[in-house]
Amino acid sequence: MSFFRIKKINGNDYLYLVENKWTNKGSRQKVSKYLGKVYRPSGNKAIDFFEFSGKPIEEMSKEELTLKLIKWELAKKEFREIRQNVMFNGCFIDLNKNIIYDAKNKAVALAANEGFLIKDTLNNLVNFKADGSDEEIGYKLAKVFVDCGIAVPKDVFVLLFEKIQKSL
Repeated sequence: MSFFRIKKINGNDYLYLVENKWTNKGSRQKVSKYLGKVYRPSGNKAIDFFEFSGKPIEEMSKEELTLKLIKWELAKKEFREIRQNVMFNGCFIDLNKNIIYDAKNKAVALAANEGFLIKDTLNNLVNFKADGSDEEIGYKLAKVFVDCGIAVPKDVFVLLFEKIQKSL
C-alpha cells in the first residue's frame, strides 16, 4: 500500500510517495518516489462553478467538464490562465502535458483541499478509465478528484458520472 508523505527539509515541505513493507521486525516504510516541493496557495475565492464554466455543463463533453473543474479549482486558488497553462507565484501547470513545475523546471506538488495536484494525480484524473460496477466507477471517480484536491459540486459530479456511464 502506498501513500503520500510530506517531509520538512530546511523549513520547506517536500512530497514523497511511500510504501509500507512487512519484515520480520514489523512494518517498514520505503520512499518509492520523490514528487516535488509542496506549494500551498493561500487563496480560496468563492467562485460559482456554473458561472465559471461559461456554457451549460450539459453541453460539455466529459473531457471538457473535467478540464473546466481543474481550472475552476485553480482559479479559486488565485491561479491565472495563460493560454492552456495556469500559473501562480512561480508555480506553472501545463494542462496539455499534465505537468506541474516551478520556475526552475522542477516538479511541484500543489496541496489543495485533501489532496495533491501532481503529475501522477492529474494524469489519473484526465485519463480516467471507467471499469467495474456503477458503484466502483463512482468510488474511483470520486477518489481521483479527492487525490487531486478538487472539490466537485455534487450535481456536477453526478452529471460527469452519467456522461462516463453513457460512454461505456
